[in-house]
Amino acid sequence: MSEPAPGFPPANKGAFESAGGVHLWTVAWLVLAVAHVTQAIWWSGFTAVPGDLVDGRFNALVLEHGYQALRGLYDFFSPGQFYPETGTLGLSDTHVGTLPIYAVLRVLGCSDMLAWQGWFVIVAALNAWAASRWLGALGIAPALRGPLAFAASASAAMVWMAGAHAQLLPIFSALFAAEQAVRWSEDRARWRWLSCAGWIGWQFAAGPYQTFFAGVLGAFAVVAALALRERRLPARPVSEARGCDWAGALAVAVPGLGLCAVAVIAHGAALRAGHSRGWAESLAGAPDVRAWFTAAPTHALYRSGWPGRHSDWLEHVCFTGFLPWAGLAAVLACGWRWRRDLQGRRALVFALAAVAAMLFFTRWTEAGAGAWTWATRCVAPLRAFRASGRIVILLQAVEVAALGVVLSYLWTRARSRLGRGLLVICAVAVAAENLSLHPMATPVAQCRARRNALIAAWRAAGDRPILVYAPGPLNQHEDISNLDAWSAALLLRRHTVNGYNGSRPMAHTAFLLNMTSENALGLLARHGVPASEVSLVTALAPEAERAQGLVHQAQRSLPQLAGFSLQPVRWALFTDAAPFVVEGRTMYQLTPPAELEFAVPEGATRVRVEVALRPGCYDGDGNSDGVGFTWVLRGADGVERVIMHEYLNPRDHAGHRGILPRELVLPPGAGRGLILRTDHGPAGDGAWDWPMVGNLRVE
Repeated sequence: MSEPAPGFPPANKGAFESAGGVHLWTVAWLVLAVAHVTQAIWWSGFTAVPGDLVDGRFNALVLEHGYQALRGLYDFFSPGQFYPETGTLGLSDTHVGTLPIYAVLRVLGCSDMLAWQGWFVIVAALNAWAASRWLGALGIAPALRGPLAFAASASAAMVWMAGAHAQLLPIFSALFAAEQAVRWSEDRARWRWLSCAGWIGWQFAAGPYQTFFAGVLGAFAVVAALALRERRLPARPVSEARGCDWAGALAVAVPGLGLCAVAVIAHGAALRAGHSRGWAESLAGAPDVRAWFTAAPTHALYRSGWPGRHSDWLEHVCFTGFLPWAGLAAVLACGWRWRRDLQGRRALVFALAAVAAMLFFTRWTEAGAGAWTWATRCVAPLRAFRASGRIVILLQAVEVAALGVVLSYLWTRARSRLGRGLLVICAVAVAAENLSLHPMATPVAQCRARRNALIAAWRAAGDRPILVYAPGPLNQHEDISNLDAWSAALLLRRHTVNGYNGSRPMAHTAFLLNMTSENALGLLARHGVPASEVSLVTALAPEAERAQGLVHQAQRSLPQLAGFSLQPVRWALFTDAAPFVVEGRTMYQLTPPAELEFAVPEGATRVRVEVALRPGCYDGDGNSDGVGFTWVLRGADGVERVIMHEYLNPRDHAGHRGILPRELVLPPGAGRGLILRTDHGPAGDGAWDWPMVGNLRVE
């Protein structure tokens, strides 16, 4: 067996005595970890790719753009979408840190879809390997390392969140950095700082989200370690560095920091262009208390939303099982008891860091009380990490490491095969509780069919250098259509006005949300794009639209409005009427200009309704100058009569904040229609205009 880490007494012989058997056991678990995360690929026989047609495909297209840019076909920082805007790569994850993996696969002859599948598998394998090395550096007993590495790198949170948002998959660089930090604490070798810096830089290039979360967890761990340190520590000898040590550190640091610099330049360009996120997104993305007890839809053991509730947002699913919670409590108790021992302190440090991170990111009230929401209100750049519940991926790894240290501590004191066998069962149970099934996946054939259908329509519309896809309202989300356009442009090495990203150029917003010919032509005119360079596509071939289930609509789809005793009979919406929970009630956002019409029952004399402006549009960095609400009664003769008009400006008037009840008195008559219209404030700028309406009751 391997040598015990500092703080561990020599291990007793017992279960898993064979080194070869232990290695095979560990390797088997690492293979299972990779298979667990990538199951959408192999379960389909390599005929599907992870994720959906939006975020999943977007990440694949970012990597394909990077490969094409390396070939000199695009400006690296300016993808072929959002034409003619430039410098838009940094609006979301750049994938610079893992682009070499994808590019090598493409050079070897893999198609874009096969290279995307290969990228997913290789990154998952690196995660599992890095987790195993980190746990090994912590002195985790080899027999426990395999299942714990599975739980750390292939948790239920990883399967769900990385399946939906592939930019969250790469965590191997952060784990390698953690390994170097642990080993430095033992040998004080200065070259490890260089290696650690390189891995951190590499992690930022691979995924800024996970870098930020790793930094937060690391900061809490450092604070806990300083608070628990012994006042009189024996001096640790500094190991003599060999030339190969420094060479290895440089081999990590140079590419890692170089790739990090490229990512920083890309994100800096987006910031300089004025692209940012509002505080309301950070408020909505912060997990509340129930989120920590809400399972993901893919969890095999616990139904979606259990045991907390069904999540109103599918990123508020931070519950991976009961054992991490029980293990965290056990680690806190055991770590405190053994805190004078190195390994006891390590376990306690990890546990305290995990607890501190959960407390820090939790939104304690609906209004946004919490350390993280306060920080994002004060420091605007932090809003880039709006979905803070995503920390659960690395949080799980830290919790598993803490539990592993305690189990290994007990392993070294076990006197029998039975005792060690029980510890192995405990580690296996932690891994097994993370079992997830059927993550998001999209057939490769579907991705290609959508792209090829649009390419055919592009060619039929003149085959010009720039594509504008303006089908108008469809029964499918506009993000899918916008990505169809970028996918087609990438294959033809051309450009498109359409696009999708974590943010979007402000000038493109009206068109991207309402893909009509009128909005497209207005956008082109504002940018001075000659019509001779543009192919305007408004529809695909009829057989292609039938195959994709596309239906052109006169207006946007509107779901059943919860809490409304009357449902709209006609409507005109600028964006989808998205539901939000405000003060415990479901409200629907009607971004101006919007109109809803209700058929008033005969005999109805009044309507009670609640209106509001969504929190975040007038506080924090929100700057709405107000929204107009107009209620109109249309008689059977078609004559319209305004029965209430008000202009709410909560930015400047405290009395306009919160949910406001309203009562509308209806004149008598038959065949009446009640119309609600929302419009912009005096400045005519709709950037922050988020009016809401809910709980409409007729009497």
